[in-house]
Amino acid sequence: MQRFHVTVVRSRRRTLSLSVNGNSEVVVRAPERMRDAQIEAFVHAHRDWIERRLAALERARPDLSDGAPIAVCGTVYTIATGERARI
Repeated sequence: MQRFHVTVVRSRRRTLSLSVNGNSEVVVRAPERMRDAQIEAFVHAHRDWIERRLAALERARPDLSDGAPIAVCGTVYTIATGERARI
């Protein structure tokens, strides 16, 4: 089970929504007067979905470490940092 931080954004809306952005931030948008317990229950009910989204984002991130291969427009380059880097 993965732990994650949830940001709650309250506004003049009627429904709850849940999203995981590209920075792996979990955001719940909620009505202004909704109780925290209701929001927590909503997040708990969707925990599997959140964890699947976070795992998919982690798999999709490219390896940008020194020496890693990366494809750009069909050509494979090797990432070089520090002393080995040259333009």
